[in-house]
Parts: sequence; structure tokens; C-alpha cells
Amino acid sequence: MKPGEYILADGPIVCNASQQTRILNLVNRGDRPVQVGSHFHFAEANPRLDFDRVAARGFRLDIPAGTAVRFEPGDARTVHLVEYAGAREVHGFQDRVNGPLGRTVPVVETDAIGGSAGIDPIVEADLVEDYDIDLPNKSEETIGFHTTFGVDPVDESLPPKPHKVRQAEKSQTPGPDEEQES
Repeated sequence: MKPGEYILADGPIVCNASQQTRILNLVNRGDRPVQVGSHFHFAEANPRLDFDRVAARGFRLDIPAGTAVRFEPGDARTVHLVEYAGAREVHGFQDRVNGPLGRTVPVVETDAIGGSAGIDPIVEADLVEDYDIDLPNKSEETIGFHTTFGVDPVDESLPPKPHKVRQAEKSQTPGPDEEQES
């Protein structure tokens, strides 16, 4: 056995099968990467992450314990969250709860499952294609996302999209005849 080695049974291991889950759209509007750990109260994550924080109250990322997800600046992604279990108390983080979570807000009262994360489809048309913003909220709660251990439920299987040069970046980029200041 090696330190930190996982010895797993054959076949998939279902995690959080009986827990309520939510799917939220998220945009990192900051200029730095943000990393969120597996047991961090997602509603209290970095304020530069734009998503429905009411829908995320009482939820954490649906990923294996001890792992994290990194959101690069400008990333528009869908994340899977799972409800806290046990005593459902949250202490610390950004000191916004510090006690019992109370009842979970029903998913139909939130932007979960295809929420727009504050995206204006006309102004930010380039981000709209990264979202399922036309999907309506589901009328029933989802139970058990059935995360397979060792697989990040945030879809990173697709190759990264090429960087688009936005208008503000174009005006700051020196032309071929211009010298860059040192």
C-alpha cells in the first residue's frame, strides 16, 4: 500500500445517492482563479463567483472528499451541488450562517437547473452558448446525482475553448508597428 492510495471495489461507487442535489450555472467574474473545496458551503464561496446563492444555501460541491474544483477567470460552467447531511449546521467560512441551516429553499424558487447566473443574453452573447439558460426550473426536487467516485461531475471532458479576444483587450494590444513599453 502506498500513502494516499485508494483501494476501491470493482464497479462504480455511488456517493450521495440519497441526498438532494442541485445543478447551478456559474461564472467567475473575477480576474483571478478561484478554488472551492469539497466541503465548503457553496453559498459562501468567493463573491466574484456569480451564481444563485439562495439555491446554493445548505449545499456543497458534489465531488469526492478532499478534492476541489478550480474556476478560472471568465469561466462559465455548470456545477453539481449536494445538500449537507447530518446536523445541517454550518460554522465559519464567511460567517454568514454560523449555526443551523434551517429548511432548504425549494428548487422551483431558485435559478437552479439552467439558471442564468445573472447573464444578459444580449450583452454577453458569447457566454450564452456556455449555458442552458432556456431550460426551465424543474418542478420536483432531484434526489441523488449518483456521482461516481473519482470523476469530477463538473464537465471537463471537452477540450478548452480557444480564447476570444474581447473588444477591451483589442484596444490594449499593441499593433505590429507599435513598440511595447518595458
